[in-house]
Order: sequence, then structure tokens, then C-alpha cells
Amino acid sequence: MKKLFKIIGSLLLILILAGTAVYFLFPQKLIDFTNNQYANAANLTKNVITVNDYKVHYFSSSEMNKKETIILVHGMGDDKNSFLQTAELLSKNYNIILPDLLGHGENERDPSKDYSINGQSSFLKNFTNELNLAQFHLVGNSIGGHTVAAYAIKYPKDIKTLILLNAAGLKLDDHIVYTGFGKDIETNEEFNTVLSRVFYKTPELPGPIKKHLIKGINASKNWVDNTLVTAHKHPKV
Repeated sequence: MKKLFKIIGSLLLILILAGTAVYFLFPQKLIDFTNNQYANAANLTKNVITVNDYKVHYFSSSEMNKKETIILVHGMGDDKNSFLQTAELLSKNYNIILPDLLGHGENERDPSKDYSINGQSSFLKNFTNELNLAQFHLVGNSIGGHTVAAYAIKYPKDIKTLILLNAAGLKLDDHIVYTGFGKDIETNEEFNTVLSRVFYKTPELPGPIKKHLIKGINASKNWVDNTLVTAHKHPKV
């Protein structure tokens, strides 16, 4: 019996050490695991489809049935994971589709693409055509809202309902919406300031996760500031 207890104790210790290692050394694994749990709860699967020789990564309901379809589009510098928790609440009544926008998430960062609002809305149209979607509900947050609003203007017959969440696109006085990240984030306070721009209530994040996210934002800063933001300020004609 004592030997059995020792074996169980050793296994528990190994599990604790492995969990601690993942927490501190591989925070992305923890983030991926959490997102997978959200996706499973919403009965979503991760897919890849080729649209005009460009691979598009997206989540969709595992079984696309006769329910109406709703597409949720994320904001600048974000990705398809941003609506995973929302998807669980909607999945009972809708088929869900969560795409990565052009140059976002797992989609290729090809500098030759058109990342303006017009370019993104055309990309979204090509994506929905490839999925053979006739009519659907369309939701967008931030730049995703700007993109889906442009989509609705260009392709109104596709849209059953348009929902804009804290969307960009309206010009108010001299307020500049697309400013990018600016300088590198160096402190937790600066990171919280960035979060406060996109969350109504800033979430409390563990230190290793916060450090990992700061590193990711800083690594993407050049792409966001000098490619995505520039495309919105100076769109291709």
C-alpha cells in the first residue's frame, strides 16, 4: 500500500511540475488550450480554405445545418479567437463562422495585399462566396465593424442583419481612430492601458501570460503600424 501511495504521489508531483512548466515556460500552450476549450464548448472546428490562392483560416460550426448563419469579424491586430466565448452563447441558434481577416491571425502577412477597408471587405466577399453563403447575419467589432459596414454597403443583398460593436468608420471631429500601437510596451501599466482601449473591464491576467502577450504585441507593432494602419490612412486607389 505504501508503494502505491508513493507511485501516486510521484505522478501527482510530475503533473504539478509539468503544469508549472507550461504556465511559466510555454504560456502560448495554455492560451491555445483555453481557446480550444471555448471552441469545443461552441461546437466549432478550425478550418482552412483557399480563396484566390490565399489560405484563409477560420472557425465554423462542426455541423452547418438549416439554422441561419452568423459571421463575426474581429478587430485590428486581433484574430478569430476573439469571439470564441460569444460563439458558445450563439451556437444553439446559429451556424457560426469566425474568420481571420486578411493579414491577421494565422493568415499570411503578404505585403502585396490590399489591407484597406475596401480590400478587407472584398476579401470577406470572396471568402463568403467560396463558402457558398447566400445570406447571413454579419457582426463586426472595431475595424471588423468598419469592414462589415463597408461590406453591407457594397453587397446589401447578402445581409440579413448588420451588427456593429464599437465599430470604427464614422469621422467625429478630428478624432483619429487608426493610430497603431506606437512605441514598444515596456511596463504592465502600459499594457493595461492598451487593454483598456479594447475592454470595457480590463481582465486580470497572470504574469507569464501578460509577459507573453506584451512580447507578441511588440513583435507585431511594425506590421500593424506600418502596414495595416497605413493601408487605412492611405488606401490603394
